[in-house]
Amino acid sequence: MVESKKRNVFMRVLILALLILFYSLPSFSQDSYWQQNIKYDMNIDFDHESHQFDIHQEITYTNNSPDELSKVYMHLFYNAFQPGSMMDVRSRSIADPDSRVVDRIYNLDKNEIGFQKIISVRNGSNNLTFFQEGTILEIFLNKPIKPGKKLSLSIDCKSQIPIQIRRTGRYNKEDVAYSMTQWYPKMCEYDLEGWHTNPYIGREFYGVWGEFNIEINIAEEMERIEKEINRLTIEITKAESKLNNKSFIDKAPKAVVNQEKERLTNFSQAKQKFEKQLLKIKN
Repeated sequence: MVESKKRNVFMRVLILALLILFYSLPSFSQDSYWQQNIKYDMNIDFDHESHQFDIHQEITYTNNSPDELSKVYMHLFYNAFQPGSMMDVRSRSIADPDSRVVDRIYNLDKNEIGFQKIISVRNGSNNLTFFQEGTILEIFLNKPIKPGKKLSLSIDCKSQIPIQIRRTGRYNKEDVAYSMTQWYPKMCEYDLEGWHTNPYIGREFYGVWGEFNIEINIAEEMERIEKEINRLTIEITKAESKLNNKSFIDKAPKAVVNQEKERLTNFSQAKQKFEKQLLKIKN
């Protein structure tokens, strides 16, 4: 009887202890949980004719981890769309490649590839050393970011939008001018497992929680295209005037007349191309 009571008391104490532990776990996990934070302010100058754009980034990165960070890493996804990239080699060597890719990256011309070229990285007035390899950018800080502190970075980058092969790129099958994904230098995640610096070979990665303020400057590009359309309109008028002049047709050598007809055709085709570009930008 005594043993039975002891067992009952022991079981009650054990159950109570387990309940206390169970209800305490959420508070423990909340106290130990942390997540990095980032704020991007980006200014984009876009050149529709070359499919290139210049990015200026002002980044504020908050280190909420318990660790000091002496360097940071960023993804440069567009660099995957180049012959010889890890994505290209993998797509041409695995048994079951993505049907959208296969050898398409390998066959891209220079004006069709994607790239993100880092021009400079600064912390305040200090130029920082950086190393760019494939789709990963490594930035060496002049002093570590302590836990709870912020890092300010200014980054300038030159980018080119690739022919669409996967989700990002220009002029897809539906003739959408630009489908833009992962188009900017993007901070890699740092969590309990450390830095996630996996090269991009076809799978994207979760990123740092943050805020985005983006300004895209296409006014200058629209103005340039409109000026080119006006210039071509003048040239077309001149060519049409000559070809509608009976005296010119009768007296000019046949080769000169044919040359003028060819000029008119070229001017008209170029004007149509620029008008199409302008319409897509406006829409």
